[in-house]
Amino acid sequence: MGSVPDPFALTLGSFEMGGDIDTKHESGHYHQSRVLGPLYLFVIAIPSLLHAWYFTIKTFIKDNIINPIKKKHGKNAKDVDYDTYFNFYTESWANNWADWKK
Repeated sequence: MGSVPDPFALTLGSFEMGGDIDTKHESGHYHQSRVLGPLYLFVIAIPSLLHAWYFTIKTFIKDNIINPIKKKHGKNAKDVDYDTYFNFYTESWANNWADWKK
């Protein structure tokens, strides 16, 4: 699909879990957890997980339902702007902490 970093990675405290982990980005989440402590779960982890689910569903619908219908009727099918995933505050903040640029 190519929309969200695949496979997903997850950082809780100093533990990074997942497949192909972008360690710079995940280190940003680690720094967030150090600053926020127990609030990390509510301020970063849960919103980030919900955002990833939303973005994945939105991308699936666009790629598999909307774009094929547009192509069938001769209209241009624009891809989802995948960079917008990293504009969400949890992800952009992690990138800033890690001094990481996509």
